[in-house]
Amino acid sequence: MNLSAIQLSSGVIPWPQATQSTTSITSDSRKVSAGTVFAAWKGEHSDGHEFIADAVAKGAVAILHEAPLEPELDLPSYRSTNVRRDYADIAYQIARVETGTLELIGVTGTNGKTTTTQLIAQFLRGLGKRVGTIGTLGAEIDGQVFREGMTTPPAEIVASDLKMMTEAGVEICVMEVSSHALSQDRLFGLQFSAAVWTNLTPEHLDFHGTMEAYADAKARLLNDYCPDRSKWVLNQDDNTVARYIEPEALTFGEGTDSEPTLKIVSSTFDKNRTHIKFRLEQDLYEVQSPLIGAFNVSNLLAALGVLTRLGYQLDRLLSLVPKLVGVPGRMETVSEENEPLVVVDYAHTPDALSKALTTLKSLPHRNLICVFGCGGDRDQEKRPVMGRLASEHSQLVFITNDNPRTEAPMSIAKMVEEGVDSSAHSYCQIILDRESAIEAGIAEASTDDIVLIAGKGHETYQILGNDVINFDDRKIARKYLNKKFAN
Repeated sequence: MNLSAIQLSSGVIPWPQATQSTTSITSDSRKVSAGTVFAAWKGEHSDGHEFIADAVAKGAVAILHEAPLEPELDLPSYRSTNVRRDYADIAYQIARVETGTLELIGVTGTNGKTTTTQLIAQFLRGLGKRVGTIGTLGAEIDGQVFREGMTTPPAEIVASDLKMMTEAGVEICVMEVSSHALSQDRLFGLQFSAAVWTNLTPEHLDFHGTMEAYADAKARLLNDYCPDRSKWVLNQDDNTVARYIEPEALTFGEGTDSEPTLKIVSSTFDKNRTHIKFRLEQDLYEVQSPLIGAFNVSNLLAALGVLTRLGYQLDRLLSLVPKLVGVPGRMETVSEENEPLVVVDYAHTPDALSKALTTLKSLPHRNLICVFGCGGDRDQEKRPVMGRLASEHSQLVFITNDNPRTEAPMSIAKMVEEGVDSSAHSYCQIILDRESAIEAGIAEASTDDIVLIAGKGHETYQILGNDVINFDDRKIARKYLNKKFAN
């Protein structure tokens, strides 16, 4: 693409006289090669302006920058008043992403993004659509991962993903949208045909500062990227989300204060299915879902809600519900018949842990055993809260490492332990080695017990200090189930 052909959404042409062509844009000087536009801004940990010389030496054809350049460069440069936004805008143009030909559905919320995204994709595939997803599980085309990575990656990666999907004939991309991405304008230049907001509970406050700022960041998916308010799908039961409801939006939930569009009438749970009654406006429906948990009822209704608003027939969607499969690491059962029910879940926030424990507590069992930890270099405020929740809902609690990163593991564990309710009649022990903690939890379990291994879910690694090691809760749990219950 010729540099002079790039035009920002503001109407500005940053390099009108340039004759060079560009093939990519990056803010990482290590990724610069001939034909790359290099973008520089002052970040949390480093100042990109310090790497401009490196980028030029590696073949950068133009510079997008935030601060004045001294001395001026002998190549095209443009000083932006909103460099992150212009960076994303340019990334999607270079990749020739046209959202008019690739329909985008965005899903945001503290919890439930991944499951809701995957359910929407499963429904669409069941209807014969070619579907892509971007989220915590990576980037996929029809369920096949082609890139692993973060929930909503930087703009140039999203652009590359969408370009690959378009070239592969994908019709619809369902995307998890994080508050970080929205705050940092990573999606600027894209438009979504529909948007889902699952809930909002305390998380990432080390980044956002306040719940109000966190909520406002999430709401940008609606206000900045999804202009058709009739395609907003919002959880009415969440008090914060409810503040952003507009009359045209579809709402879902139990509706304790007012009637949602999709109202949960009742739900009953078994170890491997959930029976749901719900009402869409005036019509009552029943369905058996293979997903367990009240939060999965909410996730299912969110998926049904957005698809009905996009014009798909509810009866056809309901016929596909029995064929749905669980999302890796989200209330994923790793045990077999004649073993205790062992569930691995990504729950790493107080709200998610509470919902996982409450769901399992409602199932027939003798003891509920919880193995979990909290990540390092992240929100410290949630640690004692999660300790309290685990002790209140479980008979046995094993506090262990999650991804301690550069924090002292015992310091994290002690913060969690501070919240343990001594009056809850639960037994709590710290076992920092996660494999040993999982082994201990399964060793204590008999066939009529339930074991929840929470915090890491689908992750296949553990971050200890600056090292990343192979670690999969599901494989470790299966190892010790085989050891104890093999006949």
